[in-house]
Amino acid sequence: MHSYHVTIHMPDGSHGVHCALYPHGGAAAERAIVLFPDAARIEVMRLATVLLHGPRQPRPCREAA
Repeated sequence: MHSYHVTIHMPDGSHGVHCALYPHGGAAAERAIVLFPDAARIEVMRLATVLLHGPRQPRPCREAA
């Protein structure tokens, strides 16, 4: 399962955003189509998680040369 960001654009110019876990992007798009059959456009983007374990340690600053 992966995290996806789904944006639904309606014909009247309104839009909605949803983030959830799906097995693949096609499943995320299919769910949006089922819930909003009259949507003008549906955008699906997979979200990447960079921080996997614990708090990130600050990186040391480089000295200006």
